Amino acid sequence: MAAEVTPFKAGQFGKFALDINGEVVGRPYSFVNAPGEMPLEFYFIEVPGGLLTQRMAMLKVGDPVWV
Repeated sequence: MAAEVTPFKAGQFGKFALDINGEVVGRPYSFVNAPGEMPLEFYFIEVPGGLLTQRMAMLKVGDPVWV
């Protein structure tokens, strides 16, 4: 994803969040890409019954997210 974020170091994480039913729901995720490399990449596993990961799996290009 393309987003303006504070420069990070390898091994650091960012908070990835979505607006779900009017509430911002977020969790920490490690950056997959190297610092300074764009677009930003996150790795996640869809968790059955997981509030955030199930929505993340349904995202389409252009959907708004919080980082």
